[in-house]
Amino acid sequence: RLLPRCRLREIIPPRERANGAKLVYPTSTTDEYWFSNVRPQGREFWTRVAWPSVEKAIVEVLLLAREQIIHADHKLKRHGVRYKRILFLSPDVVIDERGNATMVEINVNGYMIGNLHKEYFPIQPQQDAVGSFTGIAGFPLQRHYSAELQRRTASFCRGVLGERGCPLAAELELWEMVHEQMHSSHEWYRLFPRPKSSPLHAAFRTAAFKDSLTPLDKLAVRWLSQSDWLPEHSTNRTTGVVSINGESAIPRLAGRPGLGLRHGK
Repeated sequence: RLLPRCRLREIIPPRERANGAKLVYPTSTTDEYWFSNVRPQGREFWTRVAWPSVEKAIVEVLLLAREQIIHADHKLKRHGVRYKRILFLSPDVVIDERGNATMVEINVNGYMIGNLHKEYFPIQPQQDAVGSFTGIAGFPLQRHYSAELQRRTASFCRGVLGERGCPLAAELELWEMVHEQMHSSHEWYRLFPRPKSSPLHAAFRTAAFKDSLTPLDKLAVRWLSQSDWLPEHSTNRTTGVVSINGESAIPRLAGRPGLGLRHGK
């Protein structure tokens, strides 16, 4: 469900550091140097045209691929098994001058290398955040809002499906979406599903994809569109880390954030 801001390679003028050293290309696609030097130029083109096209290309591939394996998920649920599947993917995308993204391939080896090549990809903070939004750390903030969340999803499910409410597996997924959002930071965010008002959701409300969206997808979209409730919290403007009553979403182990998923220096 979640995707980080990708690091894309582009041939643009080298960037000088204070000591005169040069970088081959910027390490982030979210700063003004990138927006000023990429062609076409400008934040508006990148954030409102090119990047949404990248998002659509990725979701399209994943929805089509899911059709081949989703029966395995249904089988697990019928046996009452809660089994969380996490996979890190590295998509290769080409973007033309009009901002249209074309998927080349998706590597399934991921690219979680921390700061091993920090001159190019300094992603240790993003890697430290993984254990939080995937639930490895147990979603520590949920103790502050779990009771209210369950009350709200129960009310939502009765409104959608009547007094019988949602199947437990479906309600668990709604809880999980909230937990993930409350524990996401360092540029990680939910790519799909999105609310009905989202241009990305509208892109898949076509005849070509009418059989690709599952009942659970549609329920999640209704939740996001009708409620999308989040508990009261604060967010660090720099890192995106959420806190509730002074407690951070990212745990600290041995004086360091994250879960010790470290590579390099």
